[in-house]
Amino acid sequence: METQILGIFASILVAVSLSMKAMFPLRLINLVGAIAFIVYSYIICAWPVLLVNVYVAGTDVYHLYLLVRERKLTKELCPNT
Repeated sequence: METQILGIFASILVAVSLSMKAMFPLRLINLVGAIAFIVYSYIICAWPVLLVNVYVAGTDVYHLYLLVRERKLTKELCPNT
């Protein structure tokens, strides 16, 4: 039963992230959902689901890094924004 709750939690996180307009919270919540799916799929031995979510998590981390870097660069170039 606890395993199913983890899967439902991961599904809700991913669904909520896809309804967001702002990219930073979208990527952050999607990353948490992907990590939850990684744990869930490991527990139930669903290796294809695990691999897809490792890819999704890596993509989210990469894009979060780009967003943070862009924000820092913007603050350096335009400190009043």
